[in-house]
Amino acid sequence: MFRPQAFRNDPASEVGNLSCAKRTELQTLAHEYHLDVPHVANKNDLHNLILDYLLDEGTIDSEAHENYSIADKHARAAMKLKLELAKIEREQLQEQATYEKEALQRQEREAPLKKEEAALRKEEQEREAALAKEALQRKEREAALQRELEREQLEARKVHL
Repeated sequence: MFRPQAFRNDPASEVGNLSCAKRTELQTLAHEYHLDVPHVANKNDLHNLILDYLLDEGTIDSEAHENYSIADKHARAAMKLKLELAKIEREQLQEQATYEKEALQRQEREAPLKKEEAALRKEEQEREAALAKEALQRKEREAALQRELEREQLEARKVHL
C-alpha cells in the first residue's frame, strides 16, 4: 500500500510501494519535485519519471531504479541512447564553436602583426631601393670622373706630343 507521507519522508525505503500509487498521487509527487510532466503522461510514465528524479538526486541507487522501473526496458534503452547522442552532439557543437572562436581571436591577434610585418617589409624594400639608387649614382659619378681623368690625360699627351 502506498503512503504518500511515508514516501515523502523516506523515498528510498518506500520506493517499492510507488507502483501501488494512484495516478493523482504520482502527479502530486511530480509536481512537488518540480518535474516537467508531459500532458499525455500515463501512470507508468509518471512512475518512471519520479524514479529517474530520485536516481538523479542520489536518493536511490541504479539497482533500485532498475528493479522498480515499469517501462519497457528496450524503449528506455533507446531513449537513453538518443539522449546521450543529443548530449554528445551538443558537446561537439560547443567544442566546434569554441575552436572557431579561438581561431577568430588568433586571427584578430595576428592581423596587426601581419600589418606590421608588411610595413617593415615595405620599409626595407624602400631602403634597399634607395641604397641601390645611391650605388648607381656613385658608379655614374665614378665613371664620369674616370672619363674626365682619361680626357685630361689625353689632353696632356696631346700637349706633350
